[in-house]
Amino acid sequence: MVAVINHGKDKETKRWLCTLAIECIDDLPSNLDLPSKHFCLLVVADSRRLTEKAIYQFAVSLLRQGAVYICTWGPGCERVHDLFDQARDELNPQATGWDIIMTSWHNDDTLDEVVWLAINTTWPADYYWDSCQTVLMVIIDNNEWAEKVSRRAEDPKSLNNNTLS
Repeated sequence: MVAVINHGKDKETKRWLCTLAIECIDDLPSNLDLPSKHFCLLVVADSRRLTEKAIYQFAVSLLRQGAVYICTWGPGCERVHDLFDQARDELNPQATGWDIIMTSWHNDDTLDEVVWLAINTTWPADYYWDSCQTVLMVIIDNNEWAEKVSRRAEDPKSLNNNTLS
């Protein structure tokens, strides 16, 4: 059984930083049990071998569990982004600027840069502002990336110093 690791609250952003490392996209828990109702999400994966159906189901599950700002990173991240957009639009076709779920892909950033962006720049639409107090970083099938993201979530101050210098 995989579990979300809560690394504590970031002193700068005042948001909970959580990670979830899964071996397979289908290993996503059906109940994430996060500190807040809504969350900003970073998906770290090499998605080139993943089927569109698996990515779409993954996106639907995360959106239903409260993802309100989604960033994707890794080979094939634009396709993951597009499938999150498709799922978002099908789940909430009447969204406006007030309650839109934002998405972005980051194929030109380093892993450190995208983790920094997820922690420091993913602010949701106004509708979700008060209920979105968590950044969840999901890493799929890459232990090296999972360890690096976890280290950065444990010490966001060091991440700030290394990324901004």
